[in-house]
Amino acid sequence: MTLDWPWVKRCSWVAAQIGSLLIALFSVGLGVKVFVDLRAGRCGLGTPDYAGFYAAATILNDYPASRLYDRELQDRILHSRVPTIRPDRHFPFAHTPVVAVVVRPLARLPFAWSYAVWLAVLTAIAAAGLKVCQGLLGWPRDAVRGALLLAAAFPPLASEGWLAGQWCVVGLFWVALTLRLLRADWPFAAGLALSMCAVKPTLLMFVAPVVLLSGRIRLVAGAAVGGVVLAAICLLAIGPDGALGYVDTLLTYSRRMSAGAEGFKIFKHVDLHSFFVMLYGGSGRLPRISVLVMAAGLVPPLLAAWWFRAHRGGDWQVLALCATLTGNILFSAYTPIYDVSLLIPNVLLTGDLVYRCRAEPRGQTWWTAYGTLVAMLLGSAWITQESALACGFQPLTLVLLAWAWFQVALLWRGPLPGAPRQADA
Repeated sequence: MTLDWPWVKRCSWVAAQIGSLLIALFSVGLGVKVFVDLRAGRCGLGTPDYAGFYAAATILNDYPASRLYDRELQDRILHSRVPTIRPDRHFPFAHTPVVAVVVRPLARLPFAWSYAVWLAVLTAIAAAGLKVCQGLLGWPRDAVRGALLLAAAFPPLASEGWLAGQWCVVGLFWVALTLRLLRADWPFAAGLALSMCAVKPTLLMFVAPVVLLSGRIRLVAGAAVGGVVLAAICLLAIGPDGALGYVDTLLTYSRRMSAGAEGFKIFKHVDLHSFFVMLYGGSGRLPRISVLVMAAGLVPPLLAAWWFRAHRGGDWQVLALCATLTGNILFSAYTPIYDVSLLIPNVLLTGDLVYRCRAEPRGQTWWTAYGTLVAMLLGSAWITQESALACGFQPLTLVLLAWAWFQVALLWRGPLPGAPRQADA
């Protein structure tokens, strides 16, 4: 008796969609539970990370803006305005002032209601981001629906990002819009959209220098204009003294991370430096050397792909940006697991490119490799934190490294479909 593999695949796909829907609904239920606990003054599932945004926005409402990055004031407001928070919990605010400005109206509400409204806002933004992703896909309708369900239930987005009220949900929208605009051959607008991710600087820590060296002038110009606008908004919001406080906060974070992320939940970090710190059992020279070795293997072919492949325009430069965004997750100063949700548009668009070249020589091989890696991404996202806590090994980081190599290999060896458009000079 032979196994009917097509039937198994169909059943697995249906089961994955049903499971994703249930997981998404379960996450919504958890959000309601957190809200009810906050209203009742119970710790319950704990205080969401949104509390840090709330405290920062409260400073802008009630204190001089120059004190936005006063960590003692942040902590005092946090423990007075969020009654369920434990005395030993701290949520330092290290985003740009734009986040506090956006949340400022919500900080006038009691924390429980502010959190509920923020989740509603993030739900709308996530839906808009996935809608933009839908426009990137040329798959059959049922495949698109299933892929978006899987994306919505992806743990870094559903439970780690949305439920905690993290800014990564907003970042997902901007990344999706960036790729959509670049694929439509609007590089300047794509650069503007990409620059909006600088609200959290680590989201562009690797991307910014690579794009600057890419030779894509209009893309770089758009990103530069957007960066100047963001900087001007920040300076107007908090003034020169507040800006100096922000720089001091960034430097403090950098020193703490270099010292081994003391005070950080490093088991939640999936960047390469954190991976090696956990693997070797501590910080020091060896983790940094290991990261440099990884960079020496991946960065040169990626930069070369920008110059010798992406100059063709079209899908080539889109895929080059996708590979660069993956590299940012790996080589950023630190990447909490919820920031992996920004990989969703990247994965979907890469899948669309591979899907359209299935009929080309070796196209089916690329499609099989893509499906395998996506399955590994989904699976490792569920177990990676438990593995890091149990034995200091973060499997998601290795899968992300494999995904980056897959994209670089596709740039150099893959049969990308369609006639390339004129590249931006």
